[in-house]
Amino acid sequence: MFIPREVDASKILITAKRLIRSARKNIRATMNAAEEIEHPLPREYFLLLHKKMNEGILIQRVVFGNKKDLYKIKDRIEVNHPYYKFISIGNRNYKRMLLIDDSKLLFSKKEKMRNRYFYTENKKLVADYKKYFKAFWKKK
Repeated sequence: MFIPREVDASKILITAKRLIRSARKNIRATMNAAEEIEHPLPREYFLLLHKKMNEGILIQRVVFGNKKDLYKIKDRIEVNHPYYKFISIGNRNYKRMLLIDDSKLLFSKKEKMRNRYFYTENKKLVADYKKYFKAFWKKK
């Protein structure tokens, strides 16, 4: 059993890119539109996602936020590719996560007004986050 390992906030992007590079089947991610506006992901992150799509890796993103925020980032999150799917959801029940091949999970927990980041391969925790993620696709 793998206990979640804390990832330093300064290394979160490096860790996420490393995990994305390791993907062989799918990449499932959540995104908060307001956070994306305030702290946009770098271009190299999206180039990496495009590379994975071109390799046949399915990318699914659930975007949380209001319509105004979604409009502001529309050009950055809309991708016209058969291996890219995203849906937008309101502001309810947001959990930040990146799930690779349904086996590697990077997630955050808010504690005392700050986010802490964790990585795990714990099958139960991974299954819980996958279930959370897939619930939004079923409502679509």
